[in-house]
Amino acid sequence: MSKKRTIYIKTTKRLPDIYKFYKERKKARGTMVKDMIPKWKFGDVLRRLNEKLVKEVLIEEARSFRMPYKMGQLYAVKRNLPTPLRPDGTIDKKRLVVNWGDTYKLWEKEYGAMRQSEYSKIKGKPLVYWSIDSRVGFKWEKPYRCNKVLSLYSIKLTQAFNRYLGKYSEKDNNKKKYRVLSKKKP
Repeated sequence: MSKKRTIYIKTTKRLPDIYKFYKERKKARGTMVKDMIPKWKFGDVLRRLNEKLVKEVLIEEARSFRMPYKMGQLYAVKRNLPTPLRPDGTIDKKRLVVNWGDTYKLWEKEYGAMRQSEYSKIKGKPLVYWSIDSRVGFKWEKPYRCNKVLSLYSIKLTQAFNRYLGKYSEKDNNKKKYRVLSKKKP
């Protein structure tokens, strides 16, 4: 009986893999090792390039980045979020996010300076909630005809870029800058 074989495909390429590919390509073209960019400088160039692309093109200019080889486009989007309501019409606070920084400041004003464990003994304390009417993020629009191939690829932008997009989009002159995604009607 033949044994089933499991084939593993390494899908994530990191800086060492990219640098190794760069060195192999340079050697194949006949470049001397001393003329190649060192690894630390190569990583710095990639980091700066990615940062400039995401911050300046996608966030500040609100343009889309069309990727080569028909891999689709990447852009910043805004999703309008409905206020979570109960059937009786009141706001459902279980689905809201508590703003703990402002909540502790409010408790400090009302009850005086205490430890967090002492605040937990007080019943019926008021909470301050974030008022989130929209959420911003990044969207990768893949072409339909290439979805089988592109399912092997992923783009994960760092949390720092998401925070920067959130802060930048909250400024008054940037509120209407991004594409608005709405839910599709069934």
